[in-house]
Amino acid sequence: MELFESLEEEALLAMVDKYCSESVDNPFESDIRKFDATVINEKAIIDKLIDIYPNSVAPQSVAILDALVYKMSGPYRHAKFWRFTRRVLKELNKLNSLKLNKYLKNISKDMLKSEMHYSLNVCAKRYIVAVLISRAIRSCRLRNLCEQAASHCLQHIQTGHLLQSNLLLLALNADVYDALKKNMAKIVECYDCLQPFLTDLNLLHIRRLLVAANNTFQSSRYLISTLNSFRSIAGICGIEENEYTDLLASTSTSKTSKWYF
Repeated sequence: MELFESLEEEALLAMVDKYCSESVDNPFESDIRKFDATVINEKAIIDKLIDIYPNSVAPQSVAILDALVYKMSGPYRHAKFWRFTRRVLKELNKLNSLKLNKYLKNISKDMLKSEMHYSLNVCAKRYIVAVLISRAIRSCRLRNLCEQAASHCLQHIQTGHLLQSNLLLLALNADVYDALKKNMAKIVECYDCLQPFLTDLNLLHIRRLLVAANNTFQSSRYLISTLNSFRSIAGICGIEENEYTDLLASTSTSKTSKWYF
């Protein structure tokens, strides 16, 4: 059994990515069971997990960042504020691709069809847990990337150039960071729900890492908040608060909107 000290270890990500890539076409044991409490409990766990599994992180900000890629990747591709924000978007897309709801709903449906006579196999249980842990790992990576992106945006703001662009990117990174906090809390809740599924010794001790990471998320504050940073940003940039408010309000426009910088 390999013990890990942090969710950010490359070896842990490699292990769970390997588990996530292993297709589990048939999630059930081949041996038929009598109608018993084991399968009933598994069905209850799956149904609860369907209800509490986290949704996509910051979908509106993802849509805006996707639109900005075409606008900013050419002229600003070497600028650190944009390079790090692009990294945020890439990692966020990887995180949001870790979906389980459809897989879990199919399992729940098949359990009913089989009249609760088939238990989940080890591979299916390991796959579900691995996807959840992978989501936690990528959330931690995203937290660091958001902080780095914010730092580079603030550095560029201090030069007095591209104020609107960097203020918008700060707001988007702040939205992602805030959504990650909620996402991480849901991951811990899901993992606790899955405790009866844990059979792989390499995954048994991960809970303490998840709890530690969640505590870090909940106790930390982003460098810039979309809601309370008007005065600090205005002081740095020499702009009026109402100008910044108008800019943030414009982020609610659709993906096809034109951005002027």
